Amino acid sequence: MASSITLIKMPEVVLNKIMNESDLKSILILRKVCHSLRTFVDTHDSGPNLIDLNIYIKPNEIEAWYYTRNGLHVVHYRGRNQENNCVFLHENKEKVLRDMNFVDAFLLDLEIFISLQNSVMRQFRVTRGNADPFQTVKDVNLSLFNRILKALENVLKKRPRPLQTNEIHLAVEDQEQVLSILKSIDAKVLKNLSIYSNLKEEEELEINEIIQMDHWKQAKFLMVEDFILDVPVECLIQFSFVRAVLKTISTKDLMVSKENILQSSIFKEFSLTYTQLEDESEISSVLGEPIITTDIFGRQDFKWIIDSPVNCQKVEITHFQTHRQFKITNIESLEDKVKRMAQERS
Repeated sequence: MASSITLIKMPEVVLNKIMNESDLKSILILRKVCHSLRTFVDTHDSGPNLIDLNIYIKPNEIEAWYYTRNGLHVVHYRGRNQENNCVFLHENKEKVLRDMNFVDAFLLDLEIFISLQNSVMRQFRVTRGNADPFQTVKDVNLSLFNRILKALENVLKKRPRPLQTNEIHLAVEDQEQVLSILKSIDAKVLKNLSIYSNLKEEEELEINEIIQMDHWKQAKFLMVEDFILDVPVECLIQFSFVRAVLKTISTKDLMVSKENILQSSIFKEFSLTYTQLEDESEISSVLGEPIITTDIFGRQDFKWIIDSPVNCQKVEITHFQTHRQFKITNIESLEDKVKRMAQERS
């Protein structure tokens, strides 16, 4: 009787063919079969390319969303009580990896997929939690988060070329953590830069080095949440969309914003919350007399509509005084919107 041939005993040319035809789900399974197959997968130079990679870090779990052309695969890496075992959950199927911490198991998978990635991703995210409305910043395991960011930095450094992604979303404690990741991201294809805070209180984020990077100059969408930026609005005018909290907004900031935004062909919307508003009494001298609206609670909003000299569009500036926020929006007519969408499709 002929002896049975196991997968690991197959010729390397056959295993290479299997790898080239495997999707991400199959690769995840192969890596969990045995040490020999994991080593083979990790040293193979091709595999499925990710479209999105979203990593959500929880106190005792890492949830990874791997999205490829074959679909979305959500994988949970969980710690198991006090044991040094990892629970690997994928498509409601649970596998226990003995003598392996859940963080180590995740990092092994992360390294192989990052190293195999050779196309432009749509989105790359490393943030806390998931879409859980009850989770707060206080629920974040900062030592775990910092360990993963440091491991990610090292994995990215090993790549022969910068990782390419249109969007990057990072939860951090300070500027250094942002820099450590951005240095290994290709600025030429970056469109969206989103930064979230892992701190317990809303604190200032130094960005003096970030604003000097090509990534800052190249991106068109900026979102900074739960941080306060101590920068003039002038540092933001190259973006088409901004959502952030500024330490101070002055009359000079509004004047610079007005002049630059009216000349911009890419501007869409700025939502700028402030902690301090300087020279509030002089705003009308810069923007003109406002349209004042009052809600049923007696709260007043101030609105200005300004014609753009560059095109037929209008810019609407609204001061939500109660919320300490300026919202600046490009008002696009239906006809102009249809023309723009037609041009974008062509």
